[in-house]
Amino acid sequence: MFTLFQQHSTDDYRGRIFGALASVEGVCQLAATFAAGYLGQAVGIIPVITVQGVCYVVAGFTVLFAVSDAATYPPREAIATSEITEAMHEGAGPACRMGRRRAIPAEHRRVINQGAGCPRPG
Repeated sequence: MFTLFQQHSTDDYRGRIFGALASVEGVCQLAATFAAGYLGQAVGIIPVITVQGVCYVVAGFTVLFAVSDAATYPPREAIATSEITEAMHEGAGPACRMGRRRAIPAEHRRVINQGAGCPRPG
């Protein structure tokens, strides 16, 4: 879960996202502790643990089906970076030169010009 949050959040908001996540987790743990204590007294410990196990299984399947499609597709930035790297190293020479054998989309050229750099001839 943390990997997905890191991959799909920008650097500017990552700290805020993880702070909010930690706050929500803390509140939920506190509420669950009180609820489990009360329910353990009211209905017994075995039914409480059984419900908890069922909730874990349901949550697991929910995440499995909800995230499986999203996890198979890399983020747009990763695709752009891999295409830039491929274009730079497939024999076309530095991608910054105008004499390329392969056309690079404008948005990829912008990434290169902003600091991805050109490989230096060896």
